[in-house]
Amino acid sequence: MRTYLTKLAECGELATVQAEVNWYLEAGALCALSNKTGGPALLFPVIADYPGYSLVGSLFAGPGTLYPHPLGRTPWRRLAIALGMDQEIGYEELMAELLRRRDHPLAPVQVASGSCKEERRLGKEVDLLAFPWPHLYARDGGRYMTAGVIIVQNRAGTWVNWSVCRGLINGRDKLVLNITPDSHLARLHREYEEKGEPMPASIVLGGDPACFIAAALNVPWGMSEAAVAGGLKGNPVALVRSETNSLLVPAEAEIVLEGEILPGERLPEGPFPEYVRYAPSQLRPVFFVRAITHRKNPIIPFVAEGVKVSDSMALRSVLISLELMYKLRRQTQLKVRWINLPVEAKLGLCVAACDPVYRGHNFWVMNFLLRHKKESWFDKIMLVDADLNPVDLYEILNDWAQKTIPRRGQGYHVEEVAHPLAPTAAYGQKTGRETAAARTIVWDCCWPVNWSRKDIPVRVTFENSFPETIQQLVLARWHEYGFPQQPLVKQVPPDLNRSQVRMWNEESQYVIDEREVDQQAIDSNKTVEVNLLDC
Repeated sequence: MRTYLTKLAECGELATVQAEVNWYLEAGALCALSNKTGGPALLFPVIADYPGYSLVGSLFAGPGTLYPHPLGRTPWRRLAIALGMDQEIGYEELMAELLRRRDHPLAPVQVASGSCKEERRLGKEVDLLAFPWPHLYARDGGRYMTAGVIIVQNRAGTWVNWSVCRGLINGRDKLVLNITPDSHLARLHREYEEKGEPMPASIVLGGDPACFIAAALNVPWGMSEAAVAGGLKGNPVALVRSETNSLLVPAEAEIVLEGEILPGERLPEGPFPEYVRYAPSQLRPVFFVRAITHRKNPIIPFVAEGVKVSDSMALRSVLISLELMYKLRRQTQLKVRWINLPVEAKLGLCVAACDPVYRGHNFWVMNFLLRHKKESWFDKIMLVDADLNPVDLYEILNDWAQKTIPRRGQGYHVEEVAHPLAPTAAYGQKTGRETAAARTIVWDCCWPVNWSRKDIPVRVTFENSFPETIQQLVLARWHEYGFPQQPLVKQVPPDLNRSQVRMWNEESQYVIDEREVDQQAIDSNKTVEVNLLDC
């Protein structure tokens, strides 16, 4: 993590606050305001009451996707830096590279020791209150550990699972963990609890950022997140054995908490802000800390949740989209250019860019999105044409407003879905949560599939309205004209642009490039074979 902080500082994505900062509310307020304004990550080296300890927040956050941002920054810029990518990488290029790395996991390597072993506190020396865990918001249930990776294994010892889970500090040696019922962690915990056995666990804070990213990624049951982390960073993760159990943890972590989750033990956890609203206090499993190892002068990362754009929102926006694209491209032949969960909607909206080549195509896209586990993060789906830029919400909202006609019932569907109310959706809708059913609305903002290029109006954009020579001239002289930030200009791939593309030729004549359309096949409802294994 310290190498990552150095890179963030070099790229202007980290600010160090030299003044003394209080762990009670002040650190949380500073990061919340930085999130709200699209500001940098914040390092606090001087913490009130805790000399020698540091806090760092907003490690993966960033501005929203409403282009152009004054500094040309993106919500995924810090993620790209964390994984050694070009910090200016575009969304589609980022997703393509993440898909490639996701396909090439690298098994971790075990080492004899690491920086996380520099200090050891065992048995009666264990004291969570010796560390500056922040109290983030005034209504919180207490001080929280919010950026930890919890490591457990199944009872058979054949699979080690990494996941992200917050914990409420409860005295010197207890954390109350918010283990959500449908998670892999909850399933593994039930294996032990049904047998009346404690589940050994280690919680890691401040490891390689790829470890946190992999733990937040919803990989299939049985897949090693440690290997996925190695694939994401391009190098195997170095792991070292815990002091009190057989679990392996990242060797260069800042802090490692070791212990066990006892069967049947429950204590109140919360309230705590979750994206849109405060989650109420609920009874959750208890993690009993048996040992703490850490670096000298450790830096404790934390997440100021809820305020746009938080670390969790920035990461999950990309990672949920990544998993949906991963499954869609490997399980179907549906033509979807990109999927994006805009952070502005706090993950309550999923936008998919479709290239419908046959009748019913978008219906199957809708079904695919509704019938995957992560659909519980959103309850609104917008299908748009594939010529749109994934981070241009202006154009996306324009198409939504112009192509859906509510009075005719055109372009939208309402589905009853058997899952709890989306955790990011609205306020106070208790009925859906209690009945485990929720309404999901889908807007289809694509041009009808049987329209040819002649039928579709010209989209008025910079890219469509000027010849390429003029575009290149203006872009090349942009700074000369006195503008500081280079604008985002992205040409639509010709095979995806269904609207008329008008280009000015040397004879000053408009040339209209017609898209090839198999009108006969469309009119005869020609059958198209589609592999929809998961639907």
